[in-house]
Amino acid sequence: MDDILISLLAGAIGALIGTFFGTYFLARRQENKIDKVRKIAIKGLNIIKGYAKDKKAFSAANNEFNSKINIAEKRAILVAMHKLGIPIINTEKDVFNIKEIRFGNRTIDSIEIDDIILQIEKGHCDNLFFLEVDSYFSSNIRTETIRSIAKRFVEEVLTNSKVDFNEKKIIYPKNWFDNFTYGEKINMNVFREVINNAEYFDENGNPIKEKLEEVGKEINLGLWDSYLFWDYNAYTSIVSQNKVNDILIKQFSSFISSNMINNQQANIQNENNTK
Repeated sequence: MDDILISLLAGAIGALIGTFFGTYFLARRQENKIDKVRKIAIKGLNIIKGYAKDKKAFSAANNEFNSKINIAEKRAILVAMHKLGIPIINTEKDVFNIKEIRFGNRTIDSIEIDDIILQIEKGHCDNLFFLEVDSYFSSNIRTETIRSIAKRFVEEVLTNSKVDFNEKKIIYPKNWFDNFTYGEKINMNVFREVINNAEYFDENGNPIKEKLEEVGKEINLGLWDSYLFWDYNAYTSIVSQNKVNDILIKQFSSFISSNMINNQQANIQNENNTK
């Protein structure tokens, strides 16, 4: 009996020890894996930070980043970097190219980079590593592309336009459309109609650049997305329906008013006849 108890006890102790050390080594292995990825992310951020002293844009680090961070390393850290504020842009209109990562033209702020590095060192961003890169960036391709088209329209066209208050219309620069493809023009039709507002021009008909710069910021924040992604045919259909409804409402109101006036006149006439 004692031998059985000893065997059971020894087995239980062995199982506990095995489970403990198995869990320990698994945790250590995972920690080492995460630690390596943290170092890769910090390495990439330090490459970018190296261009901050000359007040260069993130795009200045493109070549060095692509040559020193291999594809496997990029797959582990790119989503995290983008979510933490590094402006990674798409190089193709239809597919994400991990071999040639391109950063935006925003000026590098070394303090911002240091803050990101600190967050990574503390492990606050570990959940952002190893997220699937291609689907993440591919899903953002259309959004970023259409937003960039809208910003180009604001920067290249509206800022060089004038308002004719007599004709009540905005006059664009001559041949402005030559700088946009047919597809780009189609995708910004609704936005173009909505943004054509005299609010962005002064009393002389000249563009108020400060207000148009704010529009650019709003586009980046996604505040104009509902217009950028609204199908033009659906938009014009709703506009037409609203115009028809307005006409019908006015006609109905006019009809009611006319009947009320006729009834009042008839009542007055009846009263006069009675007298």
